[in-house]
This record gives sequence, C-alpha cells and structure tokens, in this order.
Amino acid sequence: MTAEFVRSELLCFVQQKSKVLAFDDLVALCVDFYASDEIKLAATTLSKYVQQKLPIHKGVDRQKICI
Repeated sequence: MTAEFVRSELLCFVQQKSKVLAFDDLVALCVDFYASDEIKLAATTLSKYVQQKLPIHKGVDRQKICI
C-alpha cells in the first residue's frame, strides 16, 4: 500500500486539536476561521479516504456541522 500525502491545513488542524478540544469547540473554531469553500474541500478530500459515508446535515446550522 502506497501512502499518499494530502495537504490540507484544516484537516491537519482538526487532527491535532481533536484530542484536546471538545467537538463543539472545534467546530466553532473551524467555522469562524476557515471559509466555507475550504471546509467543503476538506470534507470532500476526507470522504475519499474513509470507508464510511460522511453525514449530510440539513437546516440552518448546516455550515457549522459540515466538518
């Protein structure tokens, strides 16, 4: 199996901080700092490498939960 490197500041941040921050705090930080396009790109990139399907959120707070 060949390792493939993905460059994503957002995914790196989430990986590093997920061990020390609560989920809600991590989501709030990401939504406040990163643009929605960056969040969507990170979610798309992540979906290529995980076995399970990522949840699709609907409603008013959709942007806050899409990571």
